[in-house]
Amino acid sequence: MKKFIFLLLNIFLLANLHANKIYHDGMISRGSKCLIVDNKINVRADCSTDAKKLFQVNAGTIVDVEERCSEEMYVEGAWSHWYKISCYMGEGYILGRWMTSVYSECDLRNGYARYDYIACQFLFEEHDDGCCGLDSGEYIDEEILLVRGATVKKLTGISLLSHGISSFPCTEIQVEQNSGVFGNNPIVLFIKKMGYGAGSLTNCSVCFLTDEKVLTEICYLDTCVEIPFARNQVIYFPNKSYDVYNNEWNDIPLLEQNNSKEILVYTKDGEIDYNLHITYKSEKLSEYYWDGETFRYINLK
Repeated sequence: MKKFIFLLLNIFLLANLHANKIYHDGMISRGSKCLIVDNKINVRADCSTDAKKLFQVNAGTIVDVEERCSEEMYVEGAWSHWYKISCYMGEGYILGRWMTSVYSECDLRNGYARYDYIACQFLFEEHDDGCCGLDSGEYIDEEILLVRGATVKKLTGISLLSHGISSFPCTEIQVEQNSGVFGNNPIVLFIKKMGYGAGSLTNCSVCFLTDEKVLTEICYLDTCVEIPFARNQVIYFPNKSYDVYNNEWNDIPLLEQNNSKEILVYTKDGEIDYNLHITYKSEKLSEYYWDGETFRYINLK
């Protein structure tokens, strides 16, 4: 009887474990470009670690995802799917644990052959009801990586989940190395674009990346066009501006540049009718000032 109860308990635990599977992947979808986030990763002839090794890829290698396979493997405390990928070295199969979606590459301006990437790997719990999240799951945790050449550093001091910086469905994470704000420390923009109904929406979190690779959020911006409402926001750094809705960097004329530690956000709100005529509009200017440790917000009347 005891053996029977023990057997039933084990069956229950195994079933529960399967129903609450934890996965570790990098927001990978078919047809996307992905970034390898570690060195000497084997690309194999099939979805198995017993399959023939075809070649190896290193951190910073960009691969194209051909398909997600039904096979999966338990690695580093979580499950991961196998993916068929292709790159300049050929094609084969690799675990999603070693890949993350490429959001953006950026020119560091000081060296045109160098690129930085901000990459994310997510832990998520899969649900059978298919209600939400990546692969019908719920986000649990994430690690944010700075991939510079063939080196990978884990960024600390911020969580995309706990700090409200939404990264799903992220279309771009852009590093602007020489924004002119406080030396060469880059500004990092987390951008999310969505289209719906008769309009579209762009959300953007602007962050300051310190020399210690710690991210600090400066401000959260959003713009939208939806009849009968329109909004646009532009953030002004000392020597350039960023148009959130159009996702564009623009240089500020030399005579208009400032060398202070102020960042200005210009917000333009309005209402439009179905003929796209403006029926109402308002403007607001907000100031963010760096005090040496954090950004201080001042609302300018």
